[in-house]
Amino acid sequence: MTTRTVRAAGLLPALLGGALLLSACGNVVPGSGSGGDLPVLAIGSRPSAAAGSGPAAPDDPYPLVGTLPSGPTQAPVLRYGTAAVPAGEVTRLAAALGLSGSVARHAHGVVVAASAGELRVRDGGSWSYTRTDDLCPGQRVDVDADDPMSVAVGCAVGPDTPGATATAPTDPRATAAPVLAAAGAGEQPARVDAYGDAAAVSVDPVVGGARTSGITTSVVVDARGVRSAYGVLGQPTEGPAYPLISATDALAALRMQPRPELAIACPVGARCPGVGPQRITGAELGLTSAWDGAEEVLVPAWFFAVDGSTLPVTIVAVADRYLADPAPSGGSGGATSGGSSGSAVPPGEPASPVPAPTASDLPLPVPPGGTPVSYRVTSYTPSADGTSLVLRTEGGVCTDYAGSVAETTGSVTVTITGTPNKPSDVACPAIAKVVEVTVALHAPLDGRTVVDARAGEPVPRA
Repeated sequence: MTTRTVRAAGLLPALLGGALLLSACGNVVPGSGSGGDLPVLAIGSRPSAAAGSGPAAPDDPYPLVGTLPSGPTQAPVLRYGTAAVPAGEVTRLAAALGLSGSVARHAHGVVVAASAGELRVRDGGSWSYTRTDDLCPGQRVDVDADDPMSVAVGCAVGPDTPGATATAPTDPRATAAPVLAAAGAGEQPARVDAYGDAAAVSVDPVVGGARTSGITTSVVVDARGVRSAYGVLGQPTEGPAYPLISATDALAALRMQPRPELAIACPVGARCPGVGPQRITGAELGLTSAWDGAEEVLVPAWFFAVDGSTLPVTIVAVADRYLADPAPSGGSGGATSGGSSGSAVPPGEPASPVPAPTASDLPLPVPPGGTPVSYRVTSYTPSADGTSLVLRTEGGVCTDYAGSVAETTGSVTVTITGTPNKPSDVACPAIAKVVEVTVALHAPLDGRTVVDARAGEPVPRA
């Protein structure tokens, strides 16, 4: 049984998908490899690039130093569907997590709640588990919203976070093994990434002989046991084969994509790309996770090997004419960015700018536990795999900060809130600082626009 994505921040493989630049007319395109018409995939698209674009420029960020494969020319797209997960699979996973509560049906899935924690399983297979005492649960699968990417939760992690100095787990593999087995990932190789008082035991499935990205199953373990876990239940169904662009053309498209100038977060134990050109030594065809409407799909993608790194760079391999931008989620009449990185707000996003707080204009103190105050997000940095973001703002030293995200298929709206942790009659040093909070995403960022909920504007990438 194959499994799918997790969002344990900073612990998963790198994903660099295509930008959202292409639109399609209609829902079906004459098929090539399947003998019939093929549905357009509303997963976003790549920058345009001339086929077989020749030698790289001297300042090319992805110089080719190896050889690229000449095929294949077509490959199937796999779908997880939107049907309810069989009750037996849910109860088996719940038992492995130590949950014996009743199963409650929601609009788009089920919830198993008990005193120890909560398991959420969305129709189609996405699931998440959070232990009751987890102070930073990250993302929880939404079983009520129509949009499977609509809700995610994050929190700030700092030196004052309770449990930050707790003892690390002694045998995370053994602790995670029953959960991985119940999730259908027990027979595949697992890796362990340690961070602070916890470790994530993760499995990247091989589907149909192909490596995958974005469909990892992970179990986060601490000294008390399983803290949280994410994945998918069930196997994807193979659909028709789609025509593919060549690895050469995919590399040309990759060179057209925006690229950060600074190194970004890297999973523990991995060798990550550094600053400067990334030398491409080869490529292979794999599968990357995407959302086609409300359904998760595995789409053929070229995985480019980078010299000196254990993390690949990927780009969707399906031919351009079968790709389209996702439909706007919510809102009407909003200005669109047209695929550029301009200041227009994506459809359905808030569009009422609010002045940003400065060091001399911070929110006034209120009693601890009062209504959180919203702060403007000044910049963000994605993790190496794109499944989490570090958000930044400017704040004071007597406030507890938290972050949250609301996701659509085309954008990620981010929020930082601050709650004073001292009474109003207690003096607080007038010291400003750069605040960083980490939030987990339901799916890899993959070219989506990051928008500040307070200002209604795109957030600069640091």
